[in-house]
Amino acid sequence: PPRSTLFPYTTLFRSVPFAFVAGKQTLPPGHYIVAAIDDAHLRIFNSTTTGLYLSTHGALRTTSDGSKLEFHRYGDTYFLSAVWVTGNTTGRELFRSRAERELTDRKAEMELAVVRPEK
Repeated sequence: PPRSTLFPYTTLFRSVPFAFVAGKQTLPPGHYIVAAIDDAHLRIFNSTTTGLYLSTHGALRTTSDGSKLEFHRYGDTYFLSAVWVTGNTTGRELFRSRAERELTDRKAEMELAVVRPEK
């Protein structure tokens, strides 16, 4: 199968200022590396963890507005929702966890939070 053109390189360094849910785990604030494993999976890890492997699906945006991690925020809880890479209009979205689906079922108010790489 053809290799994904989503990530011309495999890792992106991020500094996340808040704890967040990725898959079934809550990760603390800190620096993380996000790596594309293949067209359907990402790995997120840092120097102190072996990390998580997360299932994803493709996403599109109309213009590339840089690399970023997108989070859905409900009150004080953040859920990693998407990864975008500079120069691409395609990205990776994570499937919503059971905890996030329960919040949306209860009609909890959701805000979008964005973390960009440090310059």
